[in-house]
Amino acid sequence: MKKNIKLLIGFAAAALVLGGILVWLVFFGTGGDSTPADEIDYGTDITVATDDNGMNQAPVKTHEKGEIENNSYGTLLALTPIDIKEIDVNNQTGNFTIEAKQTKVATTNPDTGEAEEATDATVYTLKGYEDFALQSGMPDAIANDCAALDFKKVASLTGEQAENFGLDKPRAEVTVRFADGTTAKITLGAANKNVVASYTEDGTPVAGAYVTFGTSPTIYLVAEDAVDSFLYSINELFDLNINTAAATEDDGKFEYIRLSGENYPKQIELVQNTDTTKTDYYMLKSHNNLPVDATQGSLVAGGLRGLLGTKIVYVNPNGSRLEQLGLQPAFATAEAKYPDITVKLSASKPDADGNVNLYSAATGLVYQISQNKVPWVTSSEAKLVSKYLLSPVKEAVSAIDIDINGTKKNIVTVTKTIDVTDENGDPTTRSETTAKVGGKELETGVFDSFYSKLTLLERSDYKTENSSKTLAGTIKYSYKDGYSRKSDLIELYSTTEGYTAVVNGIPVGTVLKSKVDDLLTGI
Repeated sequence: MKKNIKLLIGFAAAALVLGGILVWLVFFGTGGDSTPADEIDYGTDITVATDDNGMNQAPVKTHEKGEIENNSYGTLLALTPIDIKEIDVNNQTGNFTIEAKQTKVATTNPDTGEAEEATDATVYTLKGYEDFALQSGMPDAIANDCAALDFKKVASLTGEQAENFGLDKPRAEVTVRFADGTTAKITLGAANKNVVASYTEDGTPVAGAYVTFGTSPTIYLVAEDAVDSFLYSINELFDLNINTAAATEDDGKFEYIRLSGENYPKQIELVQNTDTTKTDYYMLKSHNNLPVDATQGSLVAGGLRGLLGTKIVYVNPNGSRLEQLGLQPAFATAEAKYPDITVKLSASKPDADGNVNLYSAATGLVYQISQNKVPWVTSSEAKLVSKYLLSPVKEAVSAIDIDINGTKKNIVTVTKTIDVTDENGDPTTRSETTAKVGGKELETGVFDSFYSKLTLLERSDYKTENSSKTLAGTIKYSYKDGYSRKSDLIELYSTTEGYTAVVNGIPVGTVLKSKVDDLLTGI
């Protein structure tokens, strides 16, 4: 971004100060240690005017020997961005045209909420890309540099040995068309880090750069930060906001998230959990509503809205360009429907630096973004399926039937409300679930330990197929009336590694034999 913003008020202030000095000298002379009038630096004598073609020129006045009387500072342009109509930029990255239009912007009083008088504002667009949003401040920086330009001194009056100033191969050529029909041309040569051309507000020295102005060969030394915006590429001008964040909590709740692409051979669809027997946030509708891993689900959901790219990679890519950028076919695609928008994104495989190319059809742009900002790109089916087989709400369960290797247990649960006193001594209630096995009531601690082991039963790997035909056991949850489902079934098939777990008909992976055997200990 720009380090200095030029404002006309600066020129006005300078003029007032200089005028005050002159008045003082005329009426009071130079007393004491005051600088003599013949030692005041009035700058280089130039006259800025337009030629017959309406182009601004700044011829330097010389004495009879053809030399500059006083080689010092000067002003080539002293306008404002509001005077600009169009800017052509041609630099080593390409060329583009910025168009400026004046408009009225309505504002609202933050205290009263009432509409205030509309103010003047400049809206910038890229010619040929009028429908694309531009990054805030970038076109303004170019316009500021084009409107006002000072020089520190004349580096070469005749422009001889232009190659020594980098003007044989300019870094940029900028043509400005003003609203009054006049133009200005600035050609940017090399930077010179060994010359201090100005200082920032905090006193940091600013290196110099060489320019020519208009059609004259005269070379001027200017501050590098006064012309560095001329080096922007067209891609740097586009807005890096990929999509909007949710404005409200409701807008942040997706109806579905669909993941596909090379990283997802089988499309995955996440939905909000509406199953009252489960506490999981999300379910996999594509996988018979298997619970989604809480951490992975949150990462995926959090990487779809309010995204900001690090840079623009390409604008309006065609099919072959998308293929070159690893986006056709895409490594991963995401489609998410929200109450206010539908997000559609395609991503390439992360590179060695952990960056991905991200394409949004809505903006027509390919962005670079860190894979950490879009975890759905590198997630997977194995990561998204919950590692726990099933974890029903204890109060929802009416019975648990276990039949493993010939050992059968029928556990009937009862949840009741108990009157208790809270820490402040006030009466309240709490729910307590007890269980009976074969008509015998289990101690609360024993049942709680059993239920914890059962609902924390987890897979040690992920498998989408069941190669075993040997059914070793089943675990069935039955639910009380009033809940969203009647039952869940876990089937366990014998393998050399343990048991392949199949949850409601969907294989999910291997469960260690020791974990299963430990379930029935104590009951």
